[in-house]
Amino acid sequence: TETVGDSSVACVHGDEEGEEHLDVWYFPPKLPELNAVEGCWRQVKDWFNYRLIEDLDALKQSLGEAIAEI
Repeated sequence: TETVGDSSVACVHGDEEGEEHLDVWYFPPKLPELNAVEGCWRQVKDWFNYRLIEDLDALKQSLGEAIAEI
């Protein structure tokens, strides 16, 4: 793992001989143009606005519904 700016990002790959290769990608925090996950989480959070979740089963069901709509 390497720190770049405010972020720590690392991706380790192995090949058939067992050698490891390290690719470091820098994604500035909260920049959805470069990090698609930020946009997905924003949509999930928006979907949960003003919803009452009563228990873990309801949370799992609601999360599945939110992800299905993305």
